[in-house]
Amino acid sequence: MGFTAQATDLNEVLLSQAPKIAGHSQFGAPKLNSASLEKIQGGETFWSESTGPSGERILLISGLIQASPAAVWVAILDDAHNGLSERITEHQLSGSSPGKKRLYQHLSLPYPLADRHWVLNILTDIPLYKASNGAIWRRAWDLDPLGEAVFESLNATDKALIQKGVWTPKNQGEWLILPVEESSLVIYRGLFDIGGRVPESISQAVGSQSALDLFNELEVLAEKVPTHYTAQHAPILAPTGQNIPGWKKQ
Repeated sequence: MGFTAQATDLNEVLLSQAPKIAGHSQFGAPKLNSASLEKIQGGETFWSESTGPSGERILLISGLIQASPAAVWVAILDDAHNGLSERITEHQLSGSSPGKKRLYQHLSLPYPLADRHWVLNILTDIPLYKASNGAIWRRAWDLDPLGEAVFESLNATDKALIQKGVWTPKNQGEWLILPVEESSLVIYRGLFDIGGRVPESISQAVGSQSALDLFNELEVLAEKVPTHYTAQHAPILAPTGQNIPGWKKQ
């Protein structure tokens, strides 16, 4: 993220879109003060943690990525190239559709801690993109509202994928991408509570550090998108409601 942009411009972008974001996001409008905007302006990744009403950790990460929103979107959503923590395995469940993914994830923890697992409902926010005239790209997720009972509702094929684990009480978040000239202002916000008595170092690594690691790789991942997201790649739906066209082979 080695370039700069005017902090005042970033502030104007955020202020102009704040009401629309607040109307769609469980986290409300993003709040980045002048000090954080100055860091972003200088090409740094800014991150902060706050505490939710029930004591859960809420993480915010933001930075400018020198790439188009489409390239950043593919970099985030293309699981084949962005990678997961080695401790996490995942399976897409039946009932998924373009723009709406049902995802089972299992987290392996070191003995004697019990493994964790959960089911996420992941949404591409097409209405927000349209309401903002293309100024906000949003991908959001939350735990299945059925909680652990969701496992009983799965078909036999999906049930066979479920491993032993403890259900996590909180897991929700979002990616926001806002175009800024030839670049993208990217904001990650996430709330993750691993549940139970887990050492802070492990909880931190699972929640904050893994998200920060991915964020710091975004620019490199976005730069590589045109080399692999071509016409032969499995299509990725944009918040336009249409698939992102593949780049021509270079």
